[in-house]
Amino acid sequence: MKQLIIMSLEPIESRYTKEWFTHLPKVFKEKLGDEFEVIQLDGETKSGKVTKGAFLDFEATNIWKAEQIIKFFQLMKLDRIQDDAFILFTDAWNPGVNQIKYTKELCNKNWTLIGIWHAGAYDPNDFLGRIDRIHWAYVTEKSFYEAYDINWFATNFHKRLFFRTHKMFALFKAYVSGFPMEYIRNIK
Repeated sequence: MKQLIIMSLEPIESRYTKEWFTHLPKVFKEKLGDEFEVIQLDGETKSGKVTKGAFLDFEATNIWKAEQIIKFFQLMKLDRIQDDAFILFTDAWNPGVNQIKYTKELCNKNWTLIGIWHAGAYDPNDFLGRIDRIHWAYVTEKSFYEAYDINWFATNFHKRLFFRTHKMFALFKAYVSGFPMEYIRNIK
């Protein structure tokens, strides 16, 4: 049996992330069947508030992602992460990908790291994209992109925007997938 590990976004009541948290593992279990063990790693710190003028709690999201990474490495220490696991970050802007890529290389694992790009510094409509002193974020995004084996973008527009902003041409790791919203049909 193969393994899919989902590094989920924190479920915020007023965002689609609440539905993703509940329904994304179900969708993958239905689609992948008994061939895969689906493990969703979450954080423990959830905030019911959002940062003023934002759509999430900037502090809580970082705590959430750090807690996920701790759980991942605790499972690894217990030998519960398969050498050929698929690891899906539902938000590609997750610094934990660099820690996992580092470990993948040093421990000679055959993990496939997948990131879903929502937005970031490359998008002038995103919070990061509206900051004047943004060079550090561009370098960070490029690092994340390179750490992932597969980069999913919702639309061709976002994929082209990413590559145009970063003047990158390594398209072989980028795919247009849409967002996994098919669960909406099942919500009543």
